[in-house]
Amino acid sequence: MITTRSNTTSNKIQPPPNVYISNDVTDEGLNDSLPSPYLRSPIDGSFQSYNLAESSYIKPHKNLTFSYVPYFNTLQHGTLGRSDSFLMGTLHLNYEKYQQVKSIDLNFKGYERTSWTKTQGRTKFVYSGEHIIANKHYRIWSSPTKDETEILNLDVPFKVRLPYDLPDTLKTHLGEVYYSLRAIVNLKGSLISSTHTVEIHCPLKRTLVLDSDNSKLYKFHGESESITYTFVLPPAKNVNIGVYISIPMRIRFLRPGISIERIELAIKTNMKFRCNTNNTCKVSKRSGEAIIPRQELQYLNPIINNVKGDCIKTISFWIPRETLPTYYGRYITISHVLCIKIILLGIERTVHIEESINIANIQKSFDVELPPPPAPPRFLNPKAFSLYLTTCGDRINYLVQNSIDSDSISFEDRDVEAAAAIVTQLYQSHIKKRTQSLSDEISSPYLYDG
Repeated sequence: MITTRSNTTSNKIQPPPNVYISNDVTDEGLNDSLPSPYLRSPIDGSFQSYNLAESSYIKPHKNLTFSYVPYFNTLQHGTLGRSDSFLMGTLHLNYEKYQQVKSIDLNFKGYERTSWTKTQGRTKFVYSGEHIIANKHYRIWSSPTKDETEILNLDVPFKVRLPYDLPDTLKTHLGEVYYSLRAIVNLKGSLISSTHTVEIHCPLKRTLVLDSDNSKLYKFHGESESITYTFVLPPAKNVNIGVYISIPMRIRFLRPGISIERIELAIKTNMKFRCNTNNTCKVSKRSGEAIIPRQELQYLNPIINNVKGDCIKTISFWIPRETLPTYYGRYITISHVLCIKIILLGIERTVHIEESINIANIQKSFDVELPPPPAPPRFLNPKAFSLYLTTCGDRINYLVQNSIDSDSISFEDRDVEAAAAIVTQLYQSHIKKRTQSLSDEISSPYLYDG
């Protein structure tokens, strides 16, 4: 079998627009690869608590707690990758009696860790490895005087820059990548303890930002004794998590009496774990399987000389939300392969195709023209507004197209027409707010430590 690969902008096999990077609004919850950090929509008026859950604390302290920035449920702000991203939140000090505090520090730490066991007879061997990915210290508060400051209750907002190129938080049964954030309250020296500390889990999500230079589709070809095939993958073979991706294909038959029984797709995840003694442990699993029966296949041309015409199909393939991102670390390696199996009818032969792919949380950076304001909805519902265009206003369109006299329009129709101006204003205002940068939304009083 011969396979060739290339980037392409050909229009012969072209997927529909926006099939590789979807959004969690238009997909109605199917895509949660890039969930909104908001706890609830501000339009709703009701919000959850901003305090971290008890399960988020590694080492709790009865007088020290963390909370999120209002309306968010994560400490991470900004796109983690090669651009600026920050940890933002508030540290709360609540003492029963006054404490003499000199300063308050944060320690952000990241770990890559593996551990597994092997049994030989009655002997059990434990293999492990640990690597510190990041270790950053930040001072977020100091006493305004040379001496200590007596504090009973104090809220300290903070904004600290994260290191570049940090990997995602990930967890498997043999290894994990995780982060922690520790707050250290430095007190006046005493015989008991000169510091109070609290430590929490700090999960991070890395985002791969695609620019216009990486927007070309990836095409690969192959040939066997019976067929030739062409498949089109997302740009640079980058696949988003928790979305449906479209994979256009074309198959040509080289021999008479052959057709396709079915096509099977799956993602194979290969994980390799290492330890300090250079021992390794390999694990493979399959996920996201899909089967396309012959009833769903289409043929371009009629049968000529008992040879079927080209078979075409745009496969809609779901990438599960629990799929781990591609990762290459010191002790952990996670890679993915797209496995395609073509089962032929009329010949006892199956064509196996494997193509490596990169799975990540993906975001576009090139400009997209904003859609026009949506048509007025039947009922004015501010909770339904979003950044994305919705389809509504069918009745108004019908009235306009059929030139119905204004006197014949019912009271309900007049309400819809009157609401159109309000809807347009709210939509434009919502667009303006959603496109503001995070720094504009949340600036002072959060302290910044670069």
